[in-house]
Amino acid sequence: SMLAHYLLEPGARAHGLDDLTQTELGHANVPISELIGKGKKQITMDAVPVARVKDYACEDADTALRLAALFEPRVAD
Repeated sequence: SMLAHYLLEPGARAHGLDDLTQTELGHANVPISELIGKGKKQITMDAVPVARVKDYACEDADTALRLAALFEPRVAD
């Protein structure tokens, strides 16, 4: 989905999943910092409980799939 957006909008400033989810789908993904923290208190993903990682990963997969479905017809044109 990010590559498709780059092909469609090469001059856009952002092509990241979180940015595209917000602008194209009107949804704000859970920021990774909510799971792993920031700065000195930041932990690695393997230290986060699986139940929390599951929700984060599923949201990323869902939004990537929804964006791909949105961009695919436009890229084909």
